[in-house]
Amino acid sequence: MHYIRSYPKYQKVNVSNDLTKSEREEEKRLWAEAKQTSRKQLGGLPVQSAGTAMGEESSKTKKVKRETKNVNINVQKKGKVFNGNVNNFTVLPKLNCFYTYADQLFNKMSELIVRTRDNKPNIIGITEVKPKANRYKPSTAEYSIPEVGNYKMFEKNIKSDEGRGLLMYVDSNLEATEITMKTEFQENLFIKVKLNQNDKLLVGLIYRTPSNSSKEYNDKLVNLMSEATDMGYSHILIMGDFNYPEINWETWNTKGDRPNSTENKFLEALQDNFLYQHTTKPTRWRGADTPHTLDLLITNEEEMISNLEYMSPLGKSDHCVLSFDFNCYVNIKRAPKIANLYNHGNYKEFIQELNKIDWHNKLNAENSIDKNWNYFLTILKELESRFVPTKTMTQIGKKRNVFPIDKKTRELIRRKNILSKKIITKQDPETRAEYNKVRNQAKTSVNKQKKLFEKRLSENAKRNPKAIWSYIKSKSKTREGIGDLHVETEDVKSEKNR
Repeated sequence: MHYIRSYPKYQKVNVSNDLTKSEREEEKRLWAEAKQTSRKQLGGLPVQSAGTAMGEESSKTKKVKRETKNVNINVQKKGKVFNGNVNNFTVLPKLNCFYTYADQLFNKMSELIVRTRDNKPNIIGITEVKPKANRYKPSTAEYSIPEVGNYKMFEKNIKSDEGRGLLMYVDSNLEATEITMKTEFQENLFIKVKLNQNDKLLVGLIYRTPSNSSKEYNDKLVNLMSEATDMGYSHILIMGDFNYPEINWETWNTKGDRPNSTENKFLEALQDNFLYQHTTKPTRWRGADTPHTLDLLITNEEEMISNLEYMSPLGKSDHCVLSFDFNCYVNIKRAPKIANLYNHGNYKEFIQELNKIDWHNKLNAENSIDKNWNYFLTILKELESRFVPTKTMTQIGKKRNVFPIDKKTRELIRRKNILSKKIITKQDPETRAEYNKVRNQAKTSVNKQKKLFEKRLSENAKRNPKAIWSYIKSKSKTREGIGDLHVETEDVKSEKNR
């Protein structure tokens, strides 16, 4: 469709893409369930479109709003609901995504946390993670974002000295696994995400360096795009910094008459594989340089991306943040968290049951330590399930270990986003100067808020040691286990004493 629109007489032509077969079946099922549910709750009355259901809502009734294209249905149902908790699943019609080129992420982590913890994107992709030259090399764990949510973190070239590094954060409730591509392109990271029915989503993250203009390097990128398409995924999303400043994405043309240029070959690869590129506005600007569209969002269908926003860069990066929704149906696991209420346990009967066990014979010295420990642990867990009550936990209020942001800082970030959009439309030196000023103020303010939060934790460490240790543990991906057991404290190297 985008090729036809390059001709003036076809610019007003618009064709909506059809849903896939599995999406149509899922849509029919959900519509039928919504209508049946509504009739039961309303005594056989028809469904109310774009309005609330009739009658008063009981305390155990949940109101659920389902959005399908431009139609809203409000349904009331006890227990099983759509777009709510359905047997510990939530059906989402789209995934919220966040992508940017960081130009070294470590010193921008605080701002990344602030700008994502409210939306909690399902997928976060970041290129140019590592600094160009820095003595200190952060570990992968130091890029974790527990303050935002629970994410699986996938990386490429973070631990090695190759490339600038790629990071992808995927909501831990999604079934995501890393895919190794056959094409040996240096900076690429691909993830497989399971969707509804038999649909699968392939999410790719790519960085193409402009410093390598060899034919072999650029041919590998073209082959990588073809390989991703040929793998048979129903949904494809590829994000990244491709560094093709000569391509005009509104017309899908390049400057000059060079049919064998790397830009033309890349365009031909997208056309041959029926891929669509969504970013048309400049995504990179610096000083007096001409803004260019370098960061691309590529899918296998035109209508797969909606609500695309060009937001201000992270910190002093010169690439904007792309926030968008990827349209698909996916089940999000919402397994309830079960907590043991130890302070309400019946320990009198607990101890009585423990005293009935002949520990001398059960924990035989001839058995291995592991065997005795597993037996003891099994008994302990069994008695715990009998005499210690449990409770299904739901998060209420703010998460712990999240530093607060005041109104002034939020306003600076909002102002920064507004000014970045103005820079895209017009290259005004005054606007650029104001943007630089607000950008620096926002970065300073975010870092100050984090330091104040950590300072309060350290000052109150004696009165509230749990708070500071909880914060420290939230920054670590490793947990200390049980150390080796020694018979003699002086002989720590002997295998016999382990």
